[in-house]
Amino acid sequence: MSATSDFMTGSASYPGANGSSDGLRTIVCMLQRLLGISMIAAASGLWVLPGADFSGDVMLMKMGLSTIALLLGFWLVFAVRPTAQTEVELDVSRSELRILRPGAMGAMLVVYSSRFDQLGRVENSENVLKFWDQQGEFLADVHVTEPKTMDFLVSGLLDAGVRL
Repeated sequence: MSATSDFMTGSASYPGANGSSDGLRTIVCMLQRLLGISMIAAASGLWVLPGADFSGDVMLMKMGLSTIALLLGFWLVFAVRPTAQTEVELDVSRSELRILRPGAMGAMLVVYSSRFDQLGRVENSENVLKFWDQQGEFLADVHVTEPKTMDFLVSGLLDAGVRL
């Protein structure tokens, strides 16, 4: 995510999470990869750990089990793909909020645009600004780490008539 304005002298991007600040997707991806790695380790452990049985009646079951565990493990590890990063632009000079997503050939497409005074609700909690539309649907959250930039954005929202 990025917060930009024509009045800012330096351009800076402020990384944040897509959709919400809870990081649930990151935790699920980490657990998925951990499960995949443990399945790969278990499949190889069937063959290399001490006490592995290489008798004929067990070999077929070990081969089938290790093949399924390896395929499922590799799928779990490599199936997680990074999603396209949504960007939120706060244009204080135009009093406008824009949500952009990557489109074809790297072009950023505007998927939502609204003036500050047409927003339904804006919450300011510590270093996060959360935006809702007039129907009460959550739009985006912007994480700002620098107090000077947060003060600038809050004052721009207040000047546009938004209640925080």
